[in-house]
Amino acid sequence: MRTCAHAPLAARIELKPTASSGTVIHWYGEYETSRLLRWVVPRYLQKFMQSMAEGLARYAEGHKSAQ
Repeated sequence: MRTCAHAPLAARIELKPTASSGTVIHWYGEYETSRLLRWVVPRYLQKFMQSMAEGLARYAEGHKSAQ
């Protein structure tokens, strides 16, 4: 487990190619936070990671023809 300035955390990201030239992204993480943030952090991380994955997918799609 790696320690961040705010809390211990551990994350794993797995990328698997699909038959249709796509990629399946599986993200798994564990973290510790204060009681006050326990209801906020999971929602924030879910939205943040979803947004990041969608952005990466759009970028990759837009640069497919350059390959």
